Amino acid sequence: MEPYRTETVETPAGEYTINLHYDEDASNPLTDWDHPGMAFWVNYGDSRYIETDTLQDADSDAANALRTWVRDGHDQDEVTGRFAKWRAIAGSPWVLVAGSDSSSRSDFYRWYVLVNTAETYMASDGKSYPALPDPVGAAKATMRDYRTWAAGEVCGYVVVDPSGDILDDGSCWGFYTDEDAITEAKDAIEYDAAKRIEVAGLVGAGFVGLI
Repeated sequence: MEPYRTETVETPAGEYTINLHYDEDASNPLTDWDHPGMAFWVNYGDSRYIETDTLQDADSDAANALRTWVRDGHDQDEVTGRFAKWRAIAGSPWVLVAGSDSSSRSDFYRWYVLVNTAETYMASDGKSYPALPDPVGAAKATMRDYRTWAAGEVCGYVVVDPSGDILDDGSCWGFYTDEDAITEAKDAIEYDAAKRIEVAGLVGAGFVGLI
């Protein structure tokens, strides 16, 4: 498998190479991760093709209202407008965040996220705090991860050491940005280079013959 991006890192212990590869086994962040207080509906093209539906995790009234309007073929503006009116009347703690996007797997998809603003957690001080203090921001951040997954752009790194071998523990997968993968790979390189320099110093030889 050829890397789609390569970077070299010069260290006193020699040159390392970071190879980035797409993670073909990446998990769907909507269905394979825990999302307390959140539920998702993603449909492609129209409401007949459902890619992801976890609305069973939400309050039944909120989920049923959303399902009904989406399946009836209302467009996204109509759905969000109807939900806002319903929420005001029902006094529901669930808010709806909606959007649309495209990916390599589909030209277009619509998404809806239900977020429970009443979800809390118990902190070590014994007090209860909102689990999602920024529900809209949390929903949008999660859907950015979903877009990366849907586009097949979740990645991993493989580090090659100065001798041309894959570094022990020098690969990791499941990154949603290149920058995060490269940052962790550089941490692994820094640690390995320090060990090599330490060993070279203990042996009393120069780096060249030992590393």
